[in-house]
Amino acid sequence: GTSYMGPREILTLKISCKADDVSVGRCTSSLDDNRCAVDSDSCSIQNKFNRKSDACTLFGDHAEGSSASFYQTMFPSCRDKISNQKRCVLSQNDCTQSEQRSQPMELPWADKCFCHHVSTGICYDKSTLAAEDSFCAMTSIECDTDQEFMTALELMKMPNPPRKCRLCKEGDGGKGPRIVETGGCYETTSNNFQSCAFESTDCSASQYFRSTIQMNEIGNVSCQSPS
Repeated sequence: GTSYMGPREILTLKISCKADDVSVGRCTSSLDDNRCAVDSDSCSIQNKFNRKSDACTLFGDHAEGSSASFYQTMFPSCRDKISNQKRCVLSQNDCTQSEQRSQPMELPWADKCFCHHVSTGICYDKSTLAAEDSFCAMTSIECDTDQEFMTALELMKMPNPPRKCRLCKEGDGGKGPRIVETGGCYETTSNNFQSCAFESTDCSASQYFRSTIQMNEIGNVSCQSPS
């Protein structure tokens, strides 16, 4: 049989549990480009979700032959209906009633969610909320008996959070090829994203170029391609 081991036990035993070690399923419909997914809610056609896929991890797709076109696993998002602020989530079930849900493939390329954009909650000691007495966690199940759990949304709303928690670190996918992030071309009049680009010369006369850093600063996900 199998048994659950908490984060602190894993750290004590020095077991690797990066995003690329966690298996997920796959959306097998062509509408979803046959991409990896955490649950059926992330698929355009829910009954086309295959819960078990040996090649899929939280980070991306390691199917045979995918090294030439490596795909990172994409996640859904929640967007506040009033402020229009978007956050990336593990599942659409994480959205509140005041937020609009979006499946991964519904998001424009410049607004995609990958594991390093997905915020998580935190387990912290009941007596204090400090970095040294806490760790990032997805659910309360991961917390010790003497700890409290704070959701990702609650943690994000804190003015000075003790930690900034994400589902993975950018580049956690050690098994796959290195991912190159590029900039993009934006329409001069509307400031709308138009296409991915490596440099400003790739943009037309009616467009201007934003670098990867500039795209991230305005909340856009930079374009990614395998190197």
